[in-house]
Amino acid sequence: MIPREIVNNCLNFLSAKIELARIRCAKKIVVLGSTAIQALKELGFNELREKSLAKNCGEVIESSGFEVFILPLPAKRGVKYIKQCYTDDVKAKLARFLEDK
Repeated sequence: MIPREIVNNCLNFLSAKIELARIRCAKKIVVLGSTAIQALKELGFNELREKSLAKNCGEVIESSGFEVFILPLPAKRGVKYIKQCYTDDVKAKLARFLEDK
């Protein structure tokens, strides 16, 4: 379980970034980590409700007018997901996701 204080901090940051993305007409988000996924769920990204890093790493989910690419935070605490998720296939998929307009 992610501590509420950490989710709240993420909510504040992400809500501002998402508003900026909407203003700039951006259509893609790369979400890094379970805290960010939880925050997006709380911001109304309902299609992420049943999604998790373990099951959905490297997937693109359409939600709230964005395409959301799910990845673990590349940090020490996410080591188990990094090995699982940062495969050559997922890296190539991410590169295509970022290149496509």
